Parts: sequence; structure tokens; C-alpha cells
Amino acid sequence: MLASLDEIRRIGKALLKEVLLRRKGVFLGFNTNIDAVIYLESEHKLLNELFSKCPENIGSTPEYISSVEDLIVGMLSSIYSGKAMELIIVSDDVERFIEKSVINPDYRVGGPPGIVGNVLARLGLNVIVHVPSRSSRQIKTLDKRIKVIEGSKIVNIKEREGDRDLIHWIFEYKRGFSIKCPGFIITAPRENRFIATYDDLNTKLYIEKDYLDSVDIIGEHVSHALISGHHLLTPRVNYKKAIETSVKFMRGLRDCNVMIHTEAAYAQNRKIRSAILQRVFSNAHSIGLNEIELALLVELFDKDLAISLRQEISSDYLMDALELIAEKTGVERIQFHTYGLYVEVVRKSGVYKRPDRNSLMAAAYFAAIKATYGDISLLDVERGPSPETKFLNKYKKVVKDLSGASRGELLFDAILAPVVENPRSTVGLGDIISAIGFLCRREPWA
Repeated sequence: MLASLDEIRRIGKALLKEVLLRRKGVFLGFNTNIDAVIYLESEHKLLNELFSKCPENIGSTPEYISSVEDLIVGMLSSIYSGKAMELIIVSDDVERFIEKSVINPDYRVGGPPGIVGNVLARLGLNVIVHVPSRSSRQIKTLDKRIKVIEGSKIVNIKEREGDRDLIHWIFEYKRGFSIKCPGFIITAPRENRFIATYDDLNTKLYIEKDYLDSVDIIGEHVSHALISGHHLLTPRVNYKKAIETSVKFMRGLRDCNVMIHTEAAYAQNRKIRSAILQRVFSNAHSIGLNEIELALLVELFDKDLAISLRQEISSDYLMDALELIAEKTGVERIQFHTYGLYVEVVRKSGVYKRPDRNSLMAAAYFAAIKATYGDISLLDVERGPSPETKFLNKYKKVVKDLSGASRGELLFDAILAPVVENPRSTVGLGDIISAIGFLCRREPWA
């Protein structure tokens, strides 16, 4: 049965009051930063600087951005596919080029902990966030009700002298946005963004010692945790040690009976992607990912299935892919999202027992609000999303096939999610989808 927008609205509002606002508290770590949002259609100076030296063809997506040419290829790859991508800047020259060329960036909170933490604090939840740099500009982007750890105490967030800005450049484009290069024109099939990250703390998965030493204190004050940031690691740092440090922290939270969700995100390096899958996902109760991230993980084990999934999100390919990741990680729950389609997979003998379709509808409602207004407040939740929404008929068969489906220990459910025409922003949509789906879920033991 396909849910209507009215039903999604009703469920979203109900679960806010009945489930979300009754959570004991939420911890969010680790990669809080500043997003400098750039709307490409209005950045003519930047576009002229970049595409005066346009390549003859796109080529393969680079692993890092070590030159302006890498920046161009990464951006073109994202625009051509309409897919969100994130690459790490490893060159000071590229960072200076962007700073010099961009005219009017919109500075906002960045990273899932900051984006989701702001929303949850605004809605009235008790929130503890890992904020690796508390510069003046960073603090201005964060809700004043957010708590942090100092020493062994939970305190209100405030500026810390000497901390510097950690900036991630978000290049947003709308559907139909075009780049003309010698010999070809690239047009975005849908709205999305390309991210170029210049951040020497989060790219090391830096976790403050105060947090590492206070896991039990955090665990006493929260029931759920949302963990992200592993995808920013590079082989240029000791990524294995960084991952093990984070895993020790996650296990400490689990020992306090905290439910943990982690975001896959876009990890370009194969070895790091494999380490995340083997070590991080296996220590979480739940993971969230989109179609790009799922294909990258599947590629580690089955290249043919990954290719098929990139070409078509069919019922069989999607179930095969999600089953493979569940098998390789042992995780209790996977939440998948793509443009217009959300899926949940759980183990029937695990902690979740059965899928919760309502939590997917709550995620869809909050995501539609975020797309409509660019952020989420209690007033926005009451107003609801833009009436200019649609459902994608191409996923009706997938929803029909996966709703109530099972494979061995795995149980599936799926919904069509409303798509907002001309969204205010796409940054953080996936983070909101995963967070709300996880936090609005009614646990069987509750």
C-alpha cells in the first residue's frame, strides 16, 4: 500500500510527540564543521575561473583534490550524474583558489552532528555534540542549547579561543544547471551538490580526549547516538588507529545500553571503505546509506552487482545489495534512501524484530520539511512541507516488491517518499532522513 502525503504528515507529527521528544537524549559525533554553501548558478566569477580550462572529457573521478583540474573533474562528475559527491582537498593552492574565486558563500553548520544536532536541540531534545573546533564562526552556526564535554562535565557550548574554522565547500546546483565545455555540454538531471573538504581535524577523525574519557558520563545522559565522519579519513593519516579509537568509544556507549546508528557517507578510498565496513558498521546497531554509498560498499565484494545497481535500482538488485551488506557487517538494521524511495531492513532475530514503516514515513515528512524551508523548527513541522511535492512512479514496483518481503533472517519494508520540487537546499537531507528514521523508530521492547 502506497502512503499519501496526508498519511506521511499525520505519522510524522504523531511520532514527533510520541517517540522522538520522549528520547532520554542523543549524542552526535564526530565531524562537526562549517559548510560554506555556494550556489553555482550565481557564482559567475568562479565558473569563469574554473571552466576557462575545461577538460576535453570528464574522465574518472579523482580520489582526492590535489589540483584545480581535480576540482573541475569532481564537480563535473557530480553535475553529470546528479549525484552527491565529497572529495578531500589535499592542496593549499586549491583551497586558496576557491577562497579567491568565490564571491558570496553562505556559512552554515556542517557535518551530520552539527546539522542534526541543531534540529534536535531546536525541537527540544537533550543533545550532546562533539565539536572539534569551537571557533567564533563555528559557534555562531550552532544552537545555544547544544551541550559539549569539557573536562568530565556536560556544559553549554561556547567559543574556545585559538580554535580555527574547519570549512567544507558545498557547491549546490539545480536541476537543469549546465556547464558548456569545448566539445560537450553537461546538464544536471536533478538538484544536488558537490563537496570539496579542507579540514585537517575531521580528516583525521579527531576525537577530543575529554569525550574519550567521558563515555560513561555521556552514556548516562543519552539513549541514542548518531556517529559519522569515518568517510573523511585518508591514507595520509593512520586511519586504522583512528577507526579503532572510534570503535572503542562506540563500544563504551553500547556498554551503557545506548543504541548506535552510523552513516556510511561517501568514502572514495577502497581500503578505508573496507575498514569502515569491517570495524565500524559491525559495532553499530544501525547504518544509513544512499545509492552511491551502497554501490561503493557492494563493489568491495561484487563488482557486477555494483555496476547493475548504478544502472538501475530494481527490486532484485537492491535486495541483493542490502542482503550482502547485512551479511558482511552483521548489523541489525540498514536504512537505505534515494531520491523518492526509502527502505528499511532488519533481522527478525535481532533487537529490532520487524521493520517499522511508520519511522520511514516520519523520515520522509521531516526530509520534505528540510527541503522546503532549508531547515527544521517546530513551526515548520506544524506548517508542513511545500504543496509542490510529487511521488516517483518509477519506484512503485520496488515498494510493492519489498514491502513485507523477507530473505532468510532479513525482513524488508519500503515507501515512496515525497520529492519537493525546487528544494531550498539539499545539504543535510540524507542526514535528516537517517536520523529521524532511527530516532522515531518504536523499539519492540518499548
